[in-house]
Amino acid sequence: TAVGTWSSSVPAVAIARPSGVIVAGSTGGSPSNTTNITFTATATGCTAMTTVTVFQKPSAIIVPKAALCVGDNEMLKDAVPGGVWSSTAPAIATIDPVTGVATGKTSGTVLMEYTVASGCSERTTIIVNPNSQIIGKNIICVNQTTTMVDTTLGGVWSNVAGTSGPLYINPGTGDVTGLANGTDVSVYTTPKGCQALKAVTVNTNPARITGPNQLCLNQNPLYT
Repeated sequence: TAVGTWSSSVPAVAIARPSGVIVAGSTGGSPSNTTNITFTATATGCTAMTTVTVFQKPSAIIVPKAALCVGDNEMLKDAVPGGVWSSTAPAIATIDPVTGVATGKTSGTVLMEYTVASGCSERTTIIVNPNSQIIGKNIICVNQTTTMVDTTLGGVWSNVAGTSGPLYINPGTGDVTGLANGTDVSVYTTPKGCQALKAVTVNTNPARITGPNQLCLNQNPLYT
């Protein structure tokens, strides 16, 4: 490698370090985004020159939340318009190339990339967390209690209708008690914020049985 010095005609566009490393400046996309990079040989004074154009890079990607649940959607944004979105692992999460809407497909980690016309790009990491599954009865009776369980531990139970609904669910244990005739949805929220849903129907008990509570042999009374 020849010994010499490096220089840039417009340091605001790009700086030439003594090692030959060129550092792009902050004027990409402006009218003066081109500079001449020159190498001057120490022994001879002869020079070699090349022109370097610095293009604007997308700004940092705006991510509403860095973690999604399977099936969730969120819109990624960038301050530089006109770019195209892509996913490095569509099996984990897809992204609409125009709108930037990302959709979680399966648990894992994926890089989302935003590329502008110059070919410059910016990336961000998205984590997709798994949904869990509620196991338990979907039909119970008034005053009956059953226990829901979930495949993910450490979450919190609730129901969509709240205290006005036809069932009560213990937030910690998942015990569900029928309060009145109707249908409600039990909700399990995992520690990572993903939710599983299960509809539960509460049926009214039959009316109280009427009839004698003592019988003699060969009696055949009618109970209602």
